[in-house]
Amino acid sequence: EGSSHCLGELLAQELHRQITAYVEFRHYMPGAHLLPLDPPFGLHHTFVLLELDGGARDLCFEKFSDPLEVMLLCGEKKARLAHVSHFRATGEPRSVSEFRP
Repeated sequence: EGSSHCLGELLAQELHRQITAYVEFRHYMPGAHLLPLDPPFGLHHTFVLLELDGGARDLCFEKFSDPLEVMLLCGEKKARLAHVSHFRATGEPRSVSEFRP
């Protein structure tokens, strides 16, 4: 399970890195397919992945319910993308549905 840390502590070693790419993920809410609306309108949950230094690391930002969740990802790129697609910063699995990318 994830733990709460000060955002400054998490990012202290990363502040010198450049943001080199941005990916926005949209996971559709259950039942969203019944009322299809074009983005950015539709019933979906969005989170953002910032690539740092050409892929050295990734930062994921997501607002789920009330708190802002931040996840720093290191390691192999495919594994980082798989992790952020399937788990939140808290460690909770994301909802699985046929409509989720």
